[in-house]
Amino acid sequence: MRESAGSPYFVSMPDGAPYNDASFRRQFRAALDGCGLNQLTFHGLRHHCGVTLAELGRSQDEIMAYLGHSSPAMTAWYCKQASRKKMQKSAADAWSKAGKE
Repeated sequence: MRESAGSPYFVSMPDGAPYNDASFRRQFRAALDGCGLNQLTFHGLRHHCGVTLAELGRSQDEIMAYLGHSSPAMTAWYCKQASRKKMQKSAADAWSKAGKE
């Protein structure tokens, strides 16, 4: 798997054509397993992308369009996860400062 210059795809065949879904998943799985990352999945990477976009302040509509969702329900989940992470960090920061005041 490698990115082909000039291809509109994230990863593509050497000629710039899109990977066959089954072939890509097999190669991706083999790469993860080869690195000892057996617990990770391609779909997990997609979830990480959605949450990261939300953390970066992208709108729900932008994330929905980028990930190709047909309804806002899944995209709302990513936004909720990003909000929860932000609240957790804020609470942890407040807690760490509480004993120092």
